Amino acid sequence: MKTNEEYKGSWFLPEEKENRIPGILYFEANKEIRLELIGGFETDIKEIFNSKTIDVILGITGKNEKISLLVCHSYSSVTFPSEFQTTNYACQYFIKGKHLSSINELTFNKVRADLSSLYDWHPSGMIRNTIEFSKNGKPFKTIVSIDENDSWEEIVPIDSEYTLRIFGTGNFNGSYDNSTYDFSQNTILEIEHNNAKTSFAKFLNKIEIFRQFLSLATLSPINYTEITLFDNSDFQELKDGERILHPIILNFIERENTSKKNDSFKFLFTHTDIEPVFPDIITKWFNSKEDLAPIRNHLIASIKPKIIFTSLDFLIIVQSIEGYHRRFIKKKIKVPKGESELNLRLNEIIKLFDAIDKVNKRPINLVQVVKSRNYYSHFYEKDENVLDGKELYFLTQQLRTLLICCVLNLIGFEIDLINKLLNKNDKI
Repeated sequence: MKTNEEYKGSWFLPEEKENRIPGILYFEANKEIRLELIGGFETDIKEIFNSKTIDVILGITGKNEKISLLVCHSYSSVTFPSEFQTTNYACQYFIKGKHLSSINELTFNKVRADLSSLYDWHPSGMIRNTIEFSKNGKPFKTIVSIDENDSWEEIVPIDSEYTLRIFGTGNFNGSYDNSTYDFSQNTILEIEHNNAKTSFAKFLNKIEIFRQFLSLATLSPINYTEITLFDNSDFQELKDGERILHPIILNFIERENTSKKNDSFKFLFTHTDIEPVFPDIITKWFNSKEDLAPIRNHLIASIKPKIIFTSLDFLIIVQSIEGYHRRFIKKKIKVPKGESELNLRLNEIIKLFDAIDKVNKRPINLVQVVKSRNYYSHFYEKDENVLDGKELYFLTQQLRTLLICCVLNLIGFEIDLINKLLNKNDKI
């Protein structure tokens, strides 16, 4: 949901459905989900001033809409001398269209996500725009159309329980008097549980893993435009027997602003670049989530634009590369006297990617890496090999390129393809 909205209604706890309290839900997109009640669920006067967490609050709006608020933190106030109490709840999740009895209730079959830059990464390609020119070179006819024959979908079983689907959509709307027309197209992600219902939290985890994949592909943060859940038992049946599932909208507060649009020509890779191997790569990305999670999270963190570069950014990348070697190449290594273990691990990884031009042609000064890591992490004495400022930033960028190679290779990218992708990208 992109707009700010208010919902007036009555609110209650799942276990106390008869105790309904009037109030207003305030939703400010990506900033606040706040419920203000006239009164509160607390029965003891001592509880009024104590902040507490309520897992689920349910609501019925004046328009008979069902709302579930999840992970709600309360804070109360009393106005003297009237002792008029209001209770505010700051909530983490807001589900519109369904009542849940608990956070972990198994009630959903499918999630659909609209993600920024997903269209640029894999365009819908359904709208055609043709311009015919006259003899003097001036256009005299413009034809815009949606070709349903160009509709496409890609379906990948990502594990034994879940299936991922990416598909293109096209829409046309016109006014009744033909005075205005609106064409739009988009690319949508869906993840469906194959056999049973599951919780919204598990679905949110799945699309979050894909969002990280798209962040790597675009080398930029990605935001959710809309998240919709579906319950196969919640539908409207048409006269011909077709069932239309009711959309259940999920909103939550993201702590970072990731709404900046990306330039597709600077992507690390698009769907076209990896189309033949995409099913294998996305499956490995999902199924390596436990082993890869810390390294992947650090890599995604290094992608996010920052106003200020600090030594912590350098340390995160170094730690990730060292962890990659320790976890996926060699857990223990023999370190000769006087040698640095970090130096040996980095040197082995560099040799592994020696065929990558941006690794081979931009040699990393390992002495500077080790000395700088020891200085910023272990507080060793500073010498001429300890970098700071611009020099440390550029060294970090070199190491970031090496970390990208590690992650891509781990999820199935061949060395030749990695080299090709890095060479065409000026952001690396």
